[in-house]
Amino acid sequence: MILKRNKHSRKSALLAAGSICLFCACLLLGLSGYSANASLFEKKTAPEKYFAALSGFEPGAIVVYSILFDSADMSQITSVVDQHGYLNIPVPKDFENIASNVIYDFSISEEKRTLSLLLKIDARTGAVSVKGQDSEPFANIEIRASGQNIETRTDWAGLFEETGLRPSGDKSNAVQVAFYSRDIASDARNHQSPAVIKVLSAPGGGDLPGTNLNTFTESNCSPYPHSTCNTGAVNAQNNNIVNNYVMGLQLMTEQFSGIAMQQVAMVGMFFDAKDQLEVQRLHQKLKAEAVKDYHPSDQMCRIGSFARSLATVEEKVAHDQMVLNDILMESESNRSNMGTALGPESDFKNRLQQFRTIYCDPNDNNAGLGLLCDHGLPPLVPPVTPPFGAIDQLRVNKDIDYARTVELPLTLDVDFTNAELSDDETDVVALARNLYWTDAFSFASENALKKNAKYFKQSRQHMALNNLAHNSYTKLIALKAQAPAPPADVEPGWAYMKTMLRELVGGANAAEIDENIEEMVGENPSYYAQMDILTKKLYQNPNFYTNLYDKPVNVDRINASLEAIGLMQQRDHYEAALRREMLMSGMVEQELITDAEILQGKLLELE
Repeated sequence: MILKRNKHSRKSALLAAGSICLFCACLLLGLSGYSANASLFEKKTAPEKYFAALSGFEPGAIVVYSILFDSADMSQITSVVDQHGYLNIPVPKDFENIASNVIYDFSISEEKRTLSLLLKIDARTGAVSVKGQDSEPFANIEIRASGQNIETRTDWAGLFEETGLRPSGDKSNAVQVAFYSRDIASDARNHQSPAVIKVLSAPGGGDLPGTNLNTFTESNCSPYPHSTCNTGAVNAQNNNIVNNYVMGLQLMTEQFSGIAMQQVAMVGMFFDAKDQLEVQRLHQKLKAEAVKDYHPSDQMCRIGSFARSLATVEEKVAHDQMVLNDILMESESNRSNMGTALGPESDFKNRLQQFRTIYCDPNDNNAGLGLLCDHGLPPLVPPVTPPFGAIDQLRVNKDIDYARTVELPLTLDVDFTNAELSDDETDVVALARNLYWTDAFSFASENALKKNAKYFKQSRQHMALNNLAHNSYTKLIALKAQAPAPPADVEPGWAYMKTMLRELVGGANAAEIDENIEEMVGENPSYYAQMDILTKKLYQNPNFYTNLYDKPVNVDRINASLEAIGLMQQRDHYEAALRREMLMSGMVEQELITDAEILQGKLLELE
């Protein structure tokens, strides 16, 4: 029974067995070159008997053993493993006829490993129990006894135990315990038996097998120093088989295995390199996409800078509309501190004086307004002219000229959130008075109101319809009111708009260009002017289209920004449509008032 140091070497053993068959065939054909008188089956002379044999241990290892019997005790004996790794324990002459239980106690000390084994054999039944300790934890151990083969392992402390082995057949079969090392570099170079302790279970010991191809390592007759055999051609042939065939085939097999594993490693390295290059390429691709996708767009930044002040200006639009609506409503209802507070007479005088000094044009009405325009005040601009007509000629007829007062300017100097009264504020209020409420209400006594309550209700109805009408006017004025002045440390959005307009206009005289731009959109452009630039002037600049030659992601971002501006414009259109709808409903109601009163009178007659 041959046990290898590593289980993977069993394939090498099969190859070695094949080589033996090949050698035997060659030997029969006379190709071996050895003498025909030599025979592999030559018998040895009568060997001496042994209790146990150790093989595969480190040369020079110290072995301390003792054999215990029921009736005798062999004292501990210390021996040394020979240079071939073998140690045979012969049977002393006094113990040849033993018929009782036998206990074998071994303690083996190698340079880096220690083993202890306690093996008990029942001489009557042949039952075997094995226990021991190995310095290597979790080491593989194989136990063979008369057809039984048990593979086990040491625990974390190196301990192991197997009991109840009951060999079948002849009681003289040997019990072998093989210890496999975990640190074997080459199966082929360690072709001898693993660390094996072979104990002969027959009472009084037994004969060790004398012809074992795998045990011959030298030209000597046998690796067992105490055995006797012939030194002829049999042992020489066996030794030659091991050294020249078995060993060579084992080394060749190991070389093939090593080369095959190297080839697999090279293929694996190719796969690793392929995966590594693919990952690197993917990282570079993602990095390039990130650089491309997240690189800022000049065009998108421009649009974002243009729209940065729209929210503030839109909030001011609501305030200006509310204030202008209050001014007109209080004027219509003769509230205190208004021109109509004392009735239509005082209101007429105030408005006439305002007309003479601010809006009157003597050339109107076929130059027939000279007397009406006479106010006795000197003009603001020389040469000295007769003291009649508007003091500032630029404001002539602005109280009735909707185009010059409201329609043409993109920005009006209107800010009802402060206490200062500008010319544009006076002009839009005067134009609103002429458009929506030319005559103020007269005061009525309490008794007159009681007698003519329906007329009071009609007056309130007219005021409501009038408020509905001038709501659109006040909204438009608020949209064109100038934006609030920004803080000193804030750059408003219209500053970037003016820069774009300078690029659009071009020219060498920067001061003149800035003057024209402020004349067109105002010093602080209104919401109306800024939306005009974002929805019209922006697309008139050739740079807008050249900046679209950008990365696809940036083009999508620019498209999203333009859609946002489009939504703002659609919201303005929607609010204008709502105001138009309210005006239309008011006009329809006004047209139906007369018919409704006639129908109501007829219904009263029927009652």
